[in-house]
Parts: sequence; structure tokens; C-alpha cells
Amino acid sequence: MEVLKGFPYDEVAEIFVRVNSGGRRLGTLDLAMATLSTRWTGVLAKLQQEADHWVQRGYGDIDVNFLSRALAGVVLGRGLSVWSPSRLKQTKDTELERGWDVVKLGLRRLIPLLEANLKLTRSDPLPSMIVLIPLVVLLGEQGEEPIDKPTADGVIYWLLLATIQTRYSTSTDTKLSQDIRAARQPDPIRALLESLNIDNTRAEVTERALRGRTKESPYFFLSLLVALANGARDWCYRTDILPGHNEAQKLEYQHIHPPATLDDRFDKGTINDLANLVFASAKANKRINGKSPAEYFPMLDEQELKDHYVPLDVSLRSPDGYPGFLAARRQLLVEAMNELLERFRPAFLDKEPKGPADPNAGRSLDLALYGSRSDGGRMVFTAGGEGFSWVGSANIAELEAAVESARIAGIDSDVMIAGESVPVEMIEDSLNVPIGPFLVTGTPEEWRAVFDRERVSARPLSAAPSLNPTPWVGDRIKFPITSTD
Repeated sequence: MEVLKGFPYDEVAEIFVRVNSGGRRLGTLDLAMATLSTRWTGVLAKLQQEADHWVQRGYGDIDVNFLSRALAGVVLGRGLSVWSPSRLKQTKDTELERGWDVVKLGLRRLIPLLEANLKLTRSDPLPSMIVLIPLVVLLGEQGEEPIDKPTADGVIYWLLLATIQTRYSTSTDTKLSQDIRAARQPDPIRALLESLNIDNTRAEVTERALRGRTKESPYFFLSLLVALANGARDWCYRTDILPGHNEAQKLEYQHIHPPATLDDRFDKGTINDLANLVFASAKANKRINGKSPAEYFPMLDEQELKDHYVPLDVSLRSPDGYPGFLAARRQLLVEAMNELLERFRPAFLDKEPKGPADPNAGRSLDLALYGSRSDGGRMVFTAGGEGFSWVGSANIAELEAAVESARIAGIDSDVMIAGESVPVEMIEDSLNVPIGPFLVTGTPEEWRAVFDRERVSARPLSAAPSLNPTPWVGDRIKFPITSTD
């Protein structure tokens, strides 16, 4: 303990704020690992050895943190929020050893399924690694018996739908506990689908669900999977669009209609629409070099375009044809995504009516940043959906400070949005902010990525629209920050 004397009150207050907000808050995972290290000798070495194994397979995101969480899930049957020293002391060595064996076996059965069925040879395209944990429990506790086709298909089907729904964007541990229990039911696939509320529907992707989505959306991951399934190749190297697991480079994407070729008729959300993104290398982008598709498409074979679900209509290659291009390619992607889901859909859903795979289909939240921190910039929010619309704004410096306080120190705070003081709260692993008709949720890292995205395309503060503060009145719908435009 440090006792400070003789300081002015304002300096004491500053010290108090820094001590209580400037450090790194230890999360549940940190505390659990510290406790586990004293309880189970050599556990860190076990986790690191397993993580090293998966790095060599291209699954570098199966790291010590992920393995710790998976072990907690198997041993406790729920998320880390219930992990405590007292509970850990009650856990026998045999339970820990058995749990660790389940984690290792589950991964060795699950990852080959992803590689064989989705051509997913790396972990970095996965929007969330937590989605793997219930499947590790399911497959690991089955033992060494062969995985039958209905189970394999059901595992892939649930993973795809849980990803589309951003299953763990909020109340992570609560939902993880629910899904682990489902994975241990006699009919685990049906039980897992019940947790997604789609056990009585044939989930489908709609054109409306894809409209306005960008690379932060889970549909970006699905667009990669359908391109891989269609044999798409890089437009320059003619190599696989997903780098091999031994390669250091990341997955790359480019605009089909480069931003430089599109005029002021199109805002950043329309330019960065998922339907305008194609998986291609930086060298392919240099080959395009800001050219319109009307100029560089003739350099490509028709099959190369078709493999990436690019429409061939010549009239869609100019800026005037851009809206039609987005609509046409979006429809091709929708059809491909639904075909992918159909490949793995469990037979017991064959006779069920069709329903949306994404409960937020047709809802949107557009963000636009005007100015910057230095000039008191504002973030403008435009929300819409069936039967409602809303516009509001917030001071970006205040919003970012509140998010950073929650992210770094776990401190909840308030921020003014559209004249209303709303809480910025960390609940389990999710950062929740009420914005108009939505309760916007996501990990702190996802929030940080969205802020960085908006800063790149920020417009002058003088261009910001004049808005009358209008607080939202009514219930709020959960909406993932990754689905914002």
C-alpha cells in the first residue's frame, strides 16, 4: 500500500482515476488459469503443447485461451462465468484429466470435418472460435466411434447457423452453458438447433438479409465458403483464395467495382457492400489498379467470374449499372449460400416450412463518422427495419472513451446518444450499448474494429446533418455490432 500525503485534491483525484481505470482488468479466464495452474501441475505446458500442434495445422486460434475455455466447458458443463476457486477445489484430478482428453479428442474429430466439408484449412476466417466449443464437447464425448453422416452434417449445419446468428455476440457464457447442455442430450443436433430457435424451420438466407452487409458481417464468412466450394481461384496467381495453413499471409479481398470508379451517388456502405467484395490477392488488386470492371473483366475468363458468383451481364460493369450489379450478385450469393445450407440440413427438417436463418434480416444500423477526436467529431446512427426508422448521434470521443473503459478496465459508464443517457456495459464477454431501437452487442475488439473502420471513411464535421435529439421510446432488439454498415 502506498500512502500519499501533501498532494492537492485535484492531483489526488487524478491519481485515483488512473489507478482505478488505467490498469488491465483481469478477466475470468485470467483468474481461472491462475487458480488452475496451482491446482493441476503442468497444465500450462499441456495447453501450450496442444496449441503448438494446431498452429502447425493452420488453426492458430486454438491457443491457450481457447483451450482453457474449452476445458472449463467440458469439466464444468458451462461457461467460465461460474468458474471459481471453490468449485475448482472440488474437481478431482480424474475429472480434469478426463476433461482434457475430451477436448483433445473433440478437436481431432471436429477440425477434419471442417477441412473436408467446408475446405476450411485455417482458423482465422472463423468469426468466432467459441462456436466450436459445444461441438468439441459433442464429438469428444462420443469417444472413438466413427462419426455417422447425419451427425457430421448436423454439426456443420449448426455451426453455419450459429455463425449467421452471431450466437455468442451477447450473454456468451449463458448461451455457451445452454449449448453444452444441448450437446450432451440423447439427440444433440436437434437440441442444439432448438437453442437457435430453428428446430421447426428450414432456415434460408434471403436477399434482404444480405442487403447492405459488409466484411464485418458473418455473411462475409459464408461468401468465402461458397467461393471455396465453387472452386474459385485468385484472379492473378490462379491459386487457392484461402492461403495454405503453412503460409503467413492473411485472407485477402478486393472491391470488384473499385471505389475510385464510383461517384458521389454511392455512399461508403453501398461501395463496401458484401456483393462488391471478391476474394483476391493484393497483386490481383494491383492488376485491376482502379479500373472499372468494363476495362478489366475482358482480361479474365468467364469461368473465373462465374466461380466467384460474378454476373456476366455487360451492362452491369459501369458505374451506372452498379446498383443492378449489386442486386444480381447478391442473388447469386444467396442461392449459393442456401445450397450450402441444404447440403448439411438434417433430414428431420425436410418437411418443415422455410424461415429466415438470421432473426435480424431486414434490420439495419448505419454508422457515419463526421470529424475526429480533435474537433469533437460525431457518430451518426441511422436505424431501420420493418415498421420503424430512427436517426441519432453521439460525441465520438465520449463513446470511444466509454467503450475503452469497459474494454480495458471493465468499468461501466454512461454516454449521451440522441439526448438520452444510456449505459455502456460489459456483460460477461459482451459490450452492450443501447442505440435507438437496438441493443448493440459485440466483443470489445469488434467495437474497436468498427470504430477504426469508420475513422478511415470519416467526413468533415461541417458535413454532419443537423439532428434534433430524439430518444428511442419502446423495447430494444439485440443487434450485433458486426452487422452495422
